[in-house]
Amino acid sequence: MDPNSSTAEAPQTSVPAILPGEHAETVADSNLLNALRDSFERASNCSDTAESIEAYLRAIELAPPGHSALPVCLNNLGSSYTRHFGQSGDLADIAKAIAAHQKAVELTPQGRAHLPSYFHNLGRAFTRRFEHAGNLSDTTEAIEAHRRAVELTPQNHAKLPLYLSILGSSLEDRFERTGDLVDIGEAIRARQRAVELTSQDLANLRLRLSNLGCSFSSRFERTRDLSDIAESIKAHQRAIRLTPPGHAALPSFFNNLGNSLTRCFERTGTLSDISKAVAVRQKAVELTPQDDAKLPSRLNNLGRSFMLRFEHTGDLADINEAIIARQKAVELTPQGHADLPFRSNNLGCSLEKRFERTGNPSDIAESIKAHQRAIELTPPGHLQLPSYLTNLGNSFTHRFRRFGHLSDLAQAIEAHQRAVGLISHENAAFPCYLSNLAGSLMSQFERTADLSDAARAIASYQKAIELTPQGHADLPYYFNNLGGSFQRQFECTGVPSDVVKAIAAFQKAVDLTPQNHSELAFRLNNLGGSFASQFECTSDLSDINKAIGVRQRAVKLTFENHANLPFCLNNLASSFHTRDQLSSLPRIMQISPSVSIILDAHSNVALDRLVISLILFKQLKHTRKQLISLLQIMQAFLVISTISGAH
Repeated sequence: MDPNSSTAEAPQTSVPAILPGEHAETVADSNLLNALRDSFERASNCSDTAESIEAYLRAIELAPPGHSALPVCLNNLGSSYTRHFGQSGDLADIAKAIAAHQKAVELTPQGRAHLPSYFHNLGRAFTRRFEHAGNLSDTTEAIEAHRRAVELTPQNHAKLPLYLSILGSSLEDRFERTGDLVDIGEAIRARQRAVELTSQDLANLRLRLSNLGCSFSSRFERTRDLSDIAESIKAHQRAIRLTPPGHAALPSFFNNLGNSLTRCFERTGTLSDISKAVAVRQKAVELTPQDDAKLPSRLNNLGRSFMLRFEHTGDLADINEAIIARQKAVELTPQGHADLPFRSNNLGCSLEKRFERTGNPSDIAESIKAHQRAIELTPPGHLQLPSYLTNLGNSFTHRFRRFGHLSDLAQAIEAHQRAVGLISHENAAFPCYLSNLAGSLMSQFERTADLSDAARAIASYQKAIELTPQGHADLPYYFNNLGGSFQRQFECTGVPSDVVKAIAAFQKAVDLTPQNHSELAFRLNNLGGSFASQFECTSDLSDINKAIGVRQRAVKLTFENHANLPFCLNNLASSFHTRDQLSSLPRIMQISPSVSIILDAHSNVALDRLVISLILFKQLKHTRKQLISLLQIMQAFLVISTISGAH
């Protein structure tokens, strides 16, 4: 999920100091009670977080064991530590917050009215630590705490929709790490229930609809079920309809709708979806004040939609707009901001895309620089570090492919190997890192012809496919790359089984690609290339006919002004040319019957009949005398070949 793509609700982090009906409890020392009350009131009214922590600690120190105010003080102490952690980033603060909230829960008898609130605050503290350190156990603890808050809250309680909504957020956090569909299913049900219980509260209804839309979008990324993205779009559109013009939340809702429309486009390839995404994300940017902290995030997201439309249409104006938006996002992000590495990384990706189209060396140099900066700004152990490393590896790989410097390839492989080594094999993104490493290894194979590189690349692609769930959007991509690896290995070794495997992988990629997807034409063209290669092995006319069929489909699916159209047309023309050459052989034989005699006499010679037909066909433009001379030369060649074979 893009940063800031959902609007979170601020939880209540404190409760009344003294619960109603509890003032009658006996305290041995009235002076002690007064001191306790003074400390608590001073802490509650303190604007300085550090001072409030000191006052709450004093109140806790003064409270006798078992006093009813002790859980209250502990809960609010925990909330103060959480706020202080937001200022300091010191993990010791959030650890103290968790300990205080746990103690508050432990000391509160079952049935007390504020116990759900204590569980809720405990869950929020675990979530904050998870967001900072990334330990999966923290989000699991958060989920359990939020579940308890929901279970203990009466059905008609005003806070139940809030607790359900926050439970949904924690479940979605864990889903994004593990890909477990059970978690996102429970998150959606929790958020749906929160929406149902909020029908009369328009302010929170808008927020919860938007969050529900984000959850449906997250599940769609995993399942590719179009009904999920349709529900996501519907929820975001409803949130926008319920929001008056000029409302502060409106840019966020437009941004989230843009996210869902973008993901829908990635699944269907429908150009209108990405155009709508660009339009609503532009609206989000226009409505966001220049000094708003969320403006860089929305600019980054707008850049992503422009980049995707560029990949579909090939229109350079779109990739230029993507780079402009993402450059501005980086410029507006303060030094030291947690999202600066993320935005620098994305700028690098957009520059790399433009380099692929234009070949401008400055673009790939700037791309590498942006990726390196993202890595430099990211602390060791950060969840995003592997993705920044693999993107740096991709940029080095692209520069190597254009300019051929082996130093670039070495740095690409090193970056990809580091990325693979840093990410858990259970992580849903692990197949992507394997695929990127495999791409660099294949580039090395193409340069060195070392079959061990090809074998490692093929094994990595196969592992990526094995680990990727059926229906995942990346599966066709992995099959396409696996096919390309077998194809290039065939071109090096000539082993027929390699091209058979290439065809099988390319065919699977095509079959799994939606009909309107922007990559379908590219994958069809690859499949056609492997059929043409198999024809070279078999001389089976059906293979070249299949090559022509899929390449015709590729041409039809390619926009008239797309940069790849000449490439697709050239490949189709080549296949037609090959078939025409083969079909011309009978006509050549009519011109000179000696061709048939030569072929019959030397049928045991390991010389591809296609080579003969190609040479003869080219001579049709020449005179009969020249053709006879050519036949004499070929006959001599065949005789020599036969003699050599006998020895």
